[in-house]
Amino acid sequence: MIGWNGCFSEPYESAWCTAQKLAWLAASDTPTALSAVAGRAVRASPSPRVRSFNDLAWWKAVMSDPDAQALTDGRTTPWRAVLEGGSESILGPNANTLCASVLRVCPVCISAGYHSVVHQLEGLMRCPIDGEMLRTTCPQCNKPFGPYVVQRQHGFQCGYCSASLLRNGHLDIPSERSSASESVAIAPFVEWIRRTLPQVQLPLRHKSTLGRWEGEQLVTITSNVARLALLTQVEPCPLGSNYLDPGIQELKVCASELSSEKAPVGAKDAEPLAGHAVASVERWLRREVLREHYECYKRVGQYLHDDFEQLALRPQFCRLAYAFKLWMARTVSWLSWVRDIARDKESVIALNPRTLQMHLVSAYFFALNGIELVCETCIQGNKSACDDALESGSLDRQFHPWLYLEEDNERVWHIPGCNVMFTRRVAVHEPFCDQGEMMAEIWKGFAQWKAAAYRS
Repeated sequence: MIGWNGCFSEPYESAWCTAQKLAWLAASDTPTALSAVAGRAVRASPSPRVRSFNDLAWWKAVMSDPDAQALTDGRTTPWRAVLEGGSESILGPNANTLCASVLRVCPVCISAGYHSVVHQLEGLMRCPIDGEMLRTTCPQCNKPFGPYVVQRQHGFQCGYCSASLLRNGHLDIPSERSSASESVAIAPFVEWIRRTLPQVQLPLRHKSTLGRWEGEQLVTITSNVARLALLTQVEPCPLGSNYLDPGIQELKVCASELSSEKAPVGAKDAEPLAGHAVASVERWLRREVLREHYECYKRVGQYLHDDFEQLALRPQFCRLAYAFKLWMARTVSWLSWVRDIARDKESVIALNPRTLQMHLVSAYFFALNGIELVCETCIQGNKSACDDALESGSLDRQFHPWLYLEEDNERVWHIPGCNVMFTRRVAVHEPFCDQGEMMAEIWKGFAQWKAAAYRS
């Protein structure tokens, strides 16, 4: 028999917190308590890849047929509280893209038996209620809480040391005053997210790995962290500046119209427009960004992408030249694709030349961010971060998210909507580069190897 009283529900409470309260009140582990409520077996999730508590669809599947006989309070049932505590209903339908896959708690709130969906937002460093830094580790054993999923542990207990996360191991009934303070602290922040999140279209994969320079050190952050910081460019955050991660300085929200519904361009006419945009941006990059580093690309640029081990093991490798090589490969591939479409006389491409140039420039600095991230994480021996950077598409030489055209109805092709772009850093980090001398050495060695192979 599972008992529940509606007074235990608090504003903006997460479904995880509701499940922990159920387990604590039933003096059992979380899967057992949820199984009693759902009327069927709810098992612990073995992997963080399994849908987390943020996924409202998962909860609806688990609680779709609750056992009415197991509920002692007909007014407020636990399964209804769980469904209403999903992040989709609190932060909006797209908020799951911002939530972390590991449990994040405020040490003060969790000691009182409270955890909010807001605490799971990547990029939020402090609790909006009391300003405490959010934690991902147990205060007793200092081990990570683990993934934000159903785990086999008793309510509000650490999965490693079984220490209680509650103050004195007791769950107090929330007072009306505490609930009011939570609403006052969190409500403006939640409404701000709901207003601004739809206005930021980030052309990156979900939780892509990005690099941020802090002085002479490059640290890795996810696109979710960067996205939350970008919302402040749309509208100031109601919390203080020390509550949010600063994101990436060169990521900017820009006003852009990637495609024009009113005046789409015929595919045959779009080809010269696209070629002119690429050529103009290429000239600008060579003149304003690469400068003398263009020699690094010009000498052996055609071979730079063939030997990744050489790139990783030699930090003096010119990153500006390699980023330019990636950019050239992507734009050549894209232009080839535009030419293929142009063969179909009935196809129409919606292009905005000015916006296209902005995104071509952005694509280069995105490539530079990726190559710097891979090089630095490799030099630091951080294999997992390096692998994440590679898997995020930073070094892909095919279609780039900013430049890829997707098909719409009636053979009209559009560039996917995006208003976030990489811009040039104010203080450009200059890695060691020998301005092409090392490239000449590589070219000389390649020529000798080729000559030897020809003689044999």
